[in-house]
Amino acid sequence: MNNHPVETLCKTHYADILPLVEYLKVDKDLQRSIGIAAREAQQQTGNTANYFVKEQHAEQLINDLRDAGSNSLKSVFTEPSYYSEIVYDVGLKLKADVSKTNLAKENEDLIIGKLFADAVAEMSEEEKSELLLEFGYETTKIPAALSVMGTQLGLRSLGFSTYRMAVIIANYIARALLNRGLTFGGNILVTRTIGVALGPVGWFASGLWLAFDLAGPAYRKTIPAVVQIAMLRQLAEKRVNIGIVGEGSCGKDSLIRETFGVDTNNVSAVPGSTSKAEAYALNEAATVMNYAGFHDSEHEVNENTADYLIHTDVFVWVVDIQRGITGTELETFEKLKRYNRPVVLCINKVDTPKNDADKEALINSINERLELNSGKSSLIKAVFETAFDPDPRLMEKAIGGDEVLGFLRNFLSEKLGKDSDCLDLA
Repeated sequence: MNNHPVETLCKTHYADILPLVEYLKVDKDLQRSIGIAAREAQQQTGNTANYFVKEQHAEQLINDLRDAGSNSLKSVFTEPSYYSEIVYDVGLKLKADVSKTNLAKENEDLIIGKLFADAVAEMSEEEKSELLLEFGYETTKIPAALSVMGTQLGLRSLGFSTYRMAVIIANYIARALLNRGLTFGGNILVTRTIGVALGPVGWFASGLWLAFDLAGPAYRKTIPAVVQIAMLRQLAEKRVNIGIVGEGSCGKDSLIRETFGVDTNNVSAVPGSTSKAEAYALNEAATVMNYAGFHDSEHEVNENTADYLIHTDVFVWVVDIQRGITGTELETFEKLKRYNRPVVLCINKVDTPKNDADKEALINSINERLELNSGKSSLIKAVFETAFDPDPRLMEKAIGGDEVLGFLRNFLSEKLGKDSDCLDLA
């Protein structure tokens, strides 16, 4: 992932940047603009969690953060300007083991670990035991685990990942400064991996906020803002976005049902039944997006689709074997190429040809149209023959769903470095 914070915010949902707006005390015009965008998102998708932050808003927020850090940075840099410098300055203030040579992300991680370790150090033995229980430790192992708690190295050895620590720290900063916890709009099931540690546990109140009390006005903005961005980066890196594309009535909804176990209630033989991009959260880290047809006659549908495309990690392209690769499908593929994301091709409805010879001929035609054997379609990483909603008179059950899911898990893990456990849907 790019180290720039603007890219992180652009891979974030509007609900998750609202604390930044309050921490930075941005001007009323920016507040109003972000508020309008969030409301528009809610009207378009029914849920602000399904709407990513626009680049202009991300840039304005980061610029405000840089302005907020200017005064404190003068003691460290001659010409303060970069987010990485602000992160380094925050780390120095919090006595984290940061370095000027580190990437901003690396210093963010050190800050999160330091804050969490400091908070744990202030806990009583009873509170530490409570925390360990919340993180799933067996009662018999807690006494030994307590001896290594309170240091960053010790916490990591116990499985306190930066992801988990960042979510908990950011949540408690919101509780302390905004009088409410985070909503985790784009991660509606985040509590499954963080547990009740997001709830009203009192142990953070004692030791963590001394730095805030002493920091002064500039740090009251930069410290919580950096922690929030660090958490959002962790969520963005962990999150998997899978895009389902294809023309009307090709079987996208059936794929989502058979592969990911999500019933979209939209399996229809009517072309264009998906009128807008729809997001389905599989868990706190994985989202499947069912895109409207790229060539839908309604202009706003195409705009809505385009807004999501840049945030997709891998596309699953569903093609009806009987229709094959039409001129419209070729245009779809050209559009996919422009986003330079890997593509998994599902040749669907393989139960419908009259016989094996016809099926083979249709598949060969698709291969030729896409030039799959020439190396010109290198973005297509796998091809599957599928029947996600077969005619029960011809086939007893759907085929291809497990194979597609298995490939996605391996590809996301081995090629993209994602945590593919989020696709363990059993």
